[in-house]
Amino acid sequence: MWVILKRVKLRTAEMLGLDRMNHKFKILAINYIFLMVYYTLESVFVNTLLYRISPEMSIVIYFRAVVYLITGLSVNLAAYIAKTHSPVIVLKLGGLSYALMYVVLFIGMDYMDKLKYIVAVFSGMGMGFYWSGHNILLTHYTDRINRGVGVSIMGLIQGVMTLLLPVFSGFVISHMQGNSGYRVMFGLGMLSVLLQRRMQNKLPPVEQKKRRSDLRLAIKLVVHKTTCKLMLGYEALRGFRDGTFIFFLNTLLFKIITDESLVGINTFVTGMAAILGSWAYGKLAVPGKRIRYAAISTTILLAVGALLFWKANAFTVMLFSVINAFFNLFLVYTANTFSFDVMGQNETTRQCLPEMSAIREVFMNGGRLLGLYVVMLFPDTVPGYVSAMTVLTLSQFLMVMMMNYTKNTMDRKQIHRMSAH
Repeated sequence: MWVILKRVKLRTAEMLGLDRMNHKFKILAINYIFLMVYYTLESVFVNTLLYRISPEMSIVIYFRAVVYLITGLSVNLAAYIAKTHSPVIVLKLGGLSYALMYVVLFIGMDYMDKLKYIVAVFSGMGMGFYWSGHNILLTHYTDRINRGVGVSIMGLIQGVMTLLLPVFSGFVISHMQGNSGYRVMFGLGMLSVLLQRRMQNKLPPVEQKKRRSDLRLAIKLVVHKTTCKLMLGYEALRGFRDGTFIFFLNTLLFKIITDESLVGINTFVTGMAAILGSWAYGKLAVPGKRIRYAAISTTILLAVGALLFWKANAFTVMLFSVINAFFNLFLVYTANTFSFDVMGQNETTRQCLPEMSAIREVFMNGGRLLGLYVVMLFPDTVPGYVSAMTVLTLSQFLMVMMMNYTKNTMDRKQIHRMSAH
């Protein structure tokens, strides 16, 4: 029996690519499971709670704008702490910020109209600190050979959490009176933050050669290094679309049919698509084909999104959500992989990795804020929202072009280094 179980474990690890990852990455992946519990609850159901307070998309857009603004500011502080102390500490501060956010949600839920921006500040700080620490550790715990697999595994974890959690939460919220269901699920989010703390203590430390900020070096690289400038450009374009689509489709569905359980079901099926997409990316998007798949994905997203001009109801929105969940991964994961390659391409870029990661997040959140602004320019109607989504998706063709230029530039430099030796 034990032999069979061992074989199943080895086969599963081989199928997921875990056999190619080290112990450090596996500890980070376990931490990521906890993160996806409380991050998913916030990203899905805070939006529906706000929409119940004021049935206008603007309340959600303004809330997310504050989140992205605070995230853009906090990543710079996170970079300084990561360099002078440790990226593990930065990751722990992110968990603490999320814990404070859930305390405010749990206690002050009946006063969300007054407390929503306090929640947004803690959420933005949580995003800024946690993702800064996570990205630095992911870069250190992987290399250029297995980094794509690592990103894919993280995507599978995200897909599973998106698959299981929102559908359960949606039914709980829908079948409990008043805000009781929200309070129960936000309590679960707070509990997951507390349980994660033990696993955070097991994260292997990253040795810092210099305990001072290298922000000047990072800025110098951005100004003079082509690959760094390209990275910031395509990350801003990624945020331009992705920052809105993170919450927009679920909120649009909630606008059509005000039912948390349907939002949960939609998130369930998109989670299934995300799991399949993560697996497909890990198998198909090998280094030489990532750009091609990103371009194909953008074309498909644009074509399917055009169907919403014909008919925008619960079914078509859910259909587009599923297709978006699958194909958008080929854009996001390709951008992530190239960015990690750019930031870890040599000793100089690795020296200012925290600062470079912070600048990258600033540009990404700047793109997110610009995307929200563009959405606000369109009429507050379903056709207006569909038009806005089309504009955001069109921008991804430019993003793919910039990623392709980044790849070609890095390949030329690698060939030059090899020929020099």
